[in-house]
Amino acid sequence: MLILEKSLLISSANRFEEHSPKVIEMIEAICSNSDFKLVESRIFELEDKEIEILIVDVKCTSIKSRNSVGIFNRERLAILYSEKFHDSFRVSPIRENFPENVLHTNFPTEEIPKTLCLYFESWKDIERNWTPQNFLMRICWWLIETSTGTLHSDTQELERPYFASPLQLLLPDSIQELKSSNDYCFYFDNESNVIRICLDYRLANCSILILELDPINHTRVFPTPQNLKELEEQFLKRSSSVINVLRQQILLKITPNGTPINDINKSTFILLKFNRFDTLGKLIESPDMFAFYIHESIGTLGMKLGALVKSPTDSSNYFINHNFGKEICQTQADDITLNEIRLLPVEVVNPLTREFASRMSGISLGDGSFIGILIGAGSLGSTLAEIWSKSSWGNWIIFDGDQIKPHNIFRHIAKEKDIGRNKAELVGELMNQNFSPGKSFALHQSEDFNLDKSLEDVDLIVDASASLHLLRDISRSDHVARGCTLFFNQTGIGGVLFLEDKKRSKKLDLLELNYFRALINEEWGDGFLETDIEKQRVGSSCSDISVVLSYEKVLLLSSSLSSLLRMKVKESDSSLVILKINEESGGIDSYSIELFDQKTVVIGVWSIVYNTFVERKLFSLRSKHLPNETGGIVIGYIDQKTKTIYIVDITEAPEDSKSTASGFVRGTKGLNEYIQRIKIRTANNCGYIGDWHSHPVGNSSEASHTDLSSLNEFSEIMKTEGLPILMVIVGEDIGFNIK
Repeated sequence: MLILEKSLLISSANRFEEHSPKVIEMIEAICSNSDFKLVESRIFELEDKEIEILIVDVKCTSIKSRNSVGIFNRERLAILYSEKFHDSFRVSPIRENFPENVLHTNFPTEEIPKTLCLYFESWKDIERNWTPQNFLMRICWWLIETSTGTLHSDTQELERPYFASPLQLLLPDSIQELKSSNDYCFYFDNESNVIRICLDYRLANCSILILELDPINHTRVFPTPQNLKELEEQFLKRSSSVINVLRQQILLKITPNGTPINDINKSTFILLKFNRFDTLGKLIESPDMFAFYIHESIGTLGMKLGALVKSPTDSSNYFINHNFGKEICQTQADDITLNEIRLLPVEVVNPLTREFASRMSGISLGDGSFIGILIGAGSLGSTLAEIWSKSSWGNWIIFDGDQIKPHNIFRHIAKEKDIGRNKAELVGELMNQNFSPGKSFALHQSEDFNLDKSLEDVDLIVDASASLHLLRDISRSDHVARGCTLFFNQTGIGGVLFLEDKKRSKKLDLLELNYFRALINEEWGDGFLETDIEKQRVGSSCSDISVVLSYEKVLLLSSSLSSLLRMKVKESDSSLVILKINEESGGIDSYSIELFDQKTVVIGVWSIVYNTFVERKLFSLRSKHLPNETGGIVIGYIDQKTKTIYIVDITEAPEDSKSTASGFVRGTKGLNEYIQRIKIRTANNCGYIGDWHSHPVGNSSEASHTDLSSLNEFSEIMKTEGLPILMVIVGEDIGFNIK
């Protein structure tokens, strides 16, 4: 492995000086895990990139020693870290004969030839709850599941042959039966990187060759080939030659009059069409397709492959190389020539059909003189933008770094022709199209929102991205405008509005805390965040799953949230409102949630955030049980990135607790069921984070020796997940302890 050969070995005595804090945390987690052994650490430097390397031996005793996949129950791995990585830590197998064709592996760089694909979700979705300890457990999980062949679910789409590409080829409905591209003209839009069929051959600016190949087995994702030689080598391993079929298709394109040397179609797309065997060895009827872009005309490509030649009597055309004859399809092209023919991968997009739309939909103005930022131009954001544009409410800057995907069309203001375009650019353009040219209503930023951006003269920030990390990041800044968060629940029967007060004394993360408390305790919260719902797979990657959500619900909730926001933003106070569709009447029920002031305590690196609801409840329960002590558990959630502990609620003492005037021992009766209900209600966002208990009259909240002993015992349990334990003590005041 190149990265190891060129790296610097760090002595064990210098590890804590040479390595970064995050890697030191990982080292400590490795040393605390009996299944892992740290062998050595290294640092690799290349230009402006520094990669820290931890070589570990991992032991998974449950892996059978002679499994068919070839995973060992003791593997040597490299755990890699760099600030340049978008996903924190990565893992590479070191063993030279590590199975080549295992699924769920990545090929990110030349220096790191193979890494394990450990998570289905994106890094932004997992980093708030990520810990080194859980990361190590995930490595073991990957090895165990891979060894048994169960890592890839039978219900999941097969692994795609290659990773996705920014280039997209939109195919016609008849492409499944298509064997030749002679009847089609194609247009390559350089702006959107999309290739489309065009009905007018005069608009065509590229050529396409369709290559039907032999079936291949379900294999891991291969590194994207950089040239024709690499593509040929990969398919020779999988099934058969690509070059031979490519030559044949070029010959079929050539007429007796030849093909122009100076062809107006300077680009060629080769479309690979092949069937695959599933994980059980059954041939799948529907073929897979993947395409590659070659910056050569068909004539130039044919000449380089030996299929075409220049005529001594006609200098303007290429002709079939008859002298080469049948040997054309038998002879391997020169390696140097194939290396020179560069490839770019192209994502093949299946056509949008009425059937697809039916599945995805689950068939059976106020005073607008202000400047606002809209973060997220998805289904909710784009619909809000359209409503606000048509009602001329606000002047908007749209932020979204994502592109329009095929399945977005069925619940977005975008159309089929917009696939591949940036969402913010498109939505801003469509907002402006509601007005005469030159009457600009919206600007766009084709990137994700960044708090470092200049926010001068902005009056309102609306987050419609459904991202917890944005909500909390906005809350931590004291230099941004009044914030608002709008989102749907997954079932599409409810919508939520968080709106800060004008002075921002109650910020979005405090509103989130109040939201979870109401979600747990109020009747409307039952099933509001239901996760066991119908979903549709919309692509081939692990995370390409989308909920069934009809456009009529998007419109209904979006318009209601828009109206609610326009009404509430005129007020000075903060607001937290839940909207819920009454599926019997078709109407919308509204629930305004009482808000409580924020309290914050800082202990070391941790900030503890709670509100006056929790404060009053603590004092009330203490008073209720005096002269005896009492207690219960603390419900909340932890943000590992910001080192913040959010207290949502506390419970009364379980029935089997022991309460006296000089002590309290918390029972356990009913707690497991209660915590499970909390997790279901909050979609696993909230859970047990600690315990609380009271002290007698006249006593402070200072922890006793018994309290500290209990705290140490609880911390050992939470340590397995890399989480802190919280102990809250209420006496004449309230004290907090973290371990």
